[in-house]
Amino acid sequence: MKKNKYKFTGKNAEKKQRIMEFIERGATLVMAANAVGICRTTLWNWRKADEAFDDAVCNLWVEQSLEQLDKLKASDDWRSAAWMLERREKSMQLKYEEPEQKQSNPLEGIDLDKLEDDELATLIRLIRKSKPDGDPGEG
Repeated sequence: MKKNKYKFTGKNAEKKQRIMEFIERGATLVMAANAVGICRTTLWNWRKADEAFDDAVCNLWVEQSLEQLDKLKASDDWRSAAWMLERREKSMQLKYEEPEQKQSNPLEGIDLDKLEDDELATLIRLIRKSKPDGDPGEG
């Protein structure tokens, strides 16, 4: 492989280059991430934030998958190529999805119309106390 085959810029350009080199050698995405000292989530975040990097990873992945298919077709002993292709495809399907941030509503399920004035005042005081900025919220 030629040095600097991929032209990445920014503070993580060197690690991205090394990731591509590991993928070219047959590493899965998780293996490549671990090899450069980052976690899988960081790799997915880089891909999400850098379209050129994501395109390079996807294009290389497809290229190598096609090479494995060619080996399968040409060989009497297809098992090793099939094994690699199967693992690579499973690895490519792993997607990092950010957990949904759900705001909890402390008043959910409470019928405010049934509360007495002193109960409402206590509820508001408790809500204000639980919020870092003292804001009881909308409503």
